[in-house]
Amino acid sequence: MLNIILVLISLIVVSYLFSYILKRMKVPQVVSLIILGVIFGSTTFGHFYLDESKHIIEIIGSIGIFSLMFLAGLESSYKTLLKEEHDALEIALYGSIFTLVFTVIIFIALGFSLLESFVIGLCLSITAEGTKARVLMEFGKMKTKVAAAMLGAGIIDDILGLLLFSGVLFFVGSVDFKEHLMLVGILASFGLGLAAQHFFKEHHLIKKTEITLTYFIIPFFFINMGLNFNLVELITDPTLFLIMLVVGTSGKIIGTLLAKSHTTFSYKQLHLIGWGMNSRGAIEIALALIALGAGIINESIFSALVLTALVPTLIFPFILEYLIKKNPGIMN
Repeated sequence: MLNIILVLISLIVVSYLFSYILKRMKVPQVVSLIILGVIFGSTTFGHFYLDESKHIIEIIGSIGIFSLMFLAGLESSYKTLLKEEHDALEIALYGSIFTLVFTVIIFIALGFSLLESFVIGLCLSITAEGTKARVLMEFGKMKTKVAAAMLGAGIIDDILGLLLFSGVLFFVGSVDFKEHLMLVGILASFGLGLAAQHFFKEHHLIKKTEITLTYFIIPFFFINMGLNFNLVELITDPTLFLIMLVVGTSGKIIGTLLAKSHTTFSYKQLHLIGWGMNSRGAIEIALALIALGAGIINESIFSALVLTALVPTLIFPFILEYLIKKNPGIMN
């Protein structure tokens, strides 16, 4: 038991140090934790070191999912959504629905089942608020019109994706009670985070809770994710990942551009927003992990989805910097 406790403490310390180092390299904390999870899950040392603690890590990792969703809700602002509510709704609907339908068609044509294709489509249609918000703050563009629409559309994306995924679990019916319970917990945690952000954002207890969850609970979600991740298989045959990356990225950009006639944005601005909507993270991985546990997708699909969440998120800051330099007024 002492060995397990020492392993858990060491993981907390390593997670903090790794996040701190990558933060100095302008890498968002969520992204650094995803990378750390991949490292633990893809190395022999990682599996050997965590062998005795896997069951405990899985339990704490499950709590970590709820913690992540609470923080996702906490970072999703009602004010941001209302600021550009019409444009945000149009961008979210066009971007998410086009990505979902486009992905389902492509993957059914590739021989995947309708259920697998739909879950992949759902995961690729979701975006991440936390990573986008941090990048926009670093560039000093958080209060711009484009940023408000980008973040508002992301909130709608997340809510729509969670509701549709709950419908998938209900439709499947044969999955364990555990998966249904986890999804209910995710929805409740996200809603609780939204409520806390709206009513208690400046309260000192919320800030302390946020710090506690970030450093002591959430890292175990990503480490548990890493234990289900198979990097060797992706390196051996990266085809599935590359298809997901191309389909997911192009789907979001094309879908966002299709909203042109219903928004006040130019094509250049929508192109930038489309790249921002490709910034994914915690919610996509959480749903993929539940789908993996429910037997809806296999380990290969799960691993490809994790990497597809990571790569566009890492690319987005460079795209944003390039497009702002090329078009200085693009965010207004």
